[in-house]
Amino acid sequence: MEHHIPFEIITEIMSWLPVKSLLRFKCVSPQFCSLTHHNLDFIEKHKERAPAETLNVETIIHRDASFTLVLDGKYELFEWHRRFHGLMIVKDLASQFYYIRNPATRQTLRLIDPLQGTRYLIPATSINKSLANGVCKLLSFYTNTSMGITESGFQILTVNRDKQWRPLKFPDDYAGYYHHKQGETVLMTRKIRTLFDIGSTDARVFLWMTIYKDIELNLCLKVLSFHIMNEHFSTLTLTSLPQGFFSDLLKVYLMSWNECPAVAEVRNEALNVLVLEQDSKGKKLSCKSKVVVPLRFSRGDMISMRDKLAPITGTSHRLIFNKGNEYFMYDMKSEGFIRKISMHNCNKFKPSLVTLEGMISENQNNNEGT
Repeated sequence: MEHHIPFEIITEIMSWLPVKSLLRFKCVSPQFCSLTHHNLDFIEKHKERAPAETLNVETIIHRDASFTLVLDGKYELFEWHRRFHGLMIVKDLASQFYYIRNPATRQTLRLIDPLQGTRYLIPATSINKSLANGVCKLLSFYTNTSMGITESGFQILTVNRDKQWRPLKFPDDYAGYYHHKQGETVLMTRKIRTLFDIGSTDARVFLWMTIYKDIELNLCLKVLSFHIMNEHFSTLTLTSLPQGFFSDLLKVYLMSWNECPAVAEVRNEALNVLVLEQDSKGKKLSCKSKVVVPLRFSRGDMISMRDKLAPITGTSHRLIFNKGNEYFMYDMKSEGFIRKISMHNCNKFKPSLVTLEGMISENQNNNEGT
């Protein structure tokens, strides 16, 4: 008498196995191959259950105090903090080609080369019921200096569809973004590039922030944002910033707090955060909550640069600040700063089975690049 294990139970067991084992099982049957390559529900369940693994990352410190993260001795982790669906953007140090790489499956997808001087590559994906129909877009920011003239701008690429990067056309009123209605007083403007909601269909970049007083002397906030997947600009407005919450508006920064937009200020021994939320139409902002995080500047060098730290992201466990080319992490549990981003946090990743259309074994890409 034969006994067959229901496929649902087999699926449950497989969701606890490491990626390497699942990659071998794809040769067992078409059903297993489809499960591990096209069943998004299974892929997401497996990713949630998979324990974090360690990347082989080396930090190279440059003379200007900037740093490069080198993966497996041959890739530069171009955007170490922007990982999406278990994927990451890397640059081959030998060929200088850019790739989207899955470190768990060792598969890569070569990208069309962005402009020289590219400083950021920001991903956004729309992977719903089918990986095959998923869309991945990249937003690049570049800065080039020639003959004493600096040119900067944005380009966008739809992976596997565009044959070249497309220049991003700003709205007609972008050049006049500093100007407001008669009677309004601009108190502060800041050019920013901060990513929120990494890897989701709502991934967007915030380009400009203005704090001003309206005709009725209300303290207001206006933000210009770009929705990557829709390739759409929008202006978000908060018509009532709480009076007195910030002591110096020139030191207020836009940041991400638990993947929500927020404005924050480092004041004395604390980070004051005002968490924001958007309305359903994506045009207005409102105050969601206020958070005050005590900061301990125990080291002399951190005390001296306290007023120069710009908050970038924050969660209930840690904060990341930026100062020029340097990044600092504040661990809320240990209540202390770490001067450079700790490799303990940079080299951890959640293995994933996600495979974008056109991905091949990195060995094949290496052979093509030689």
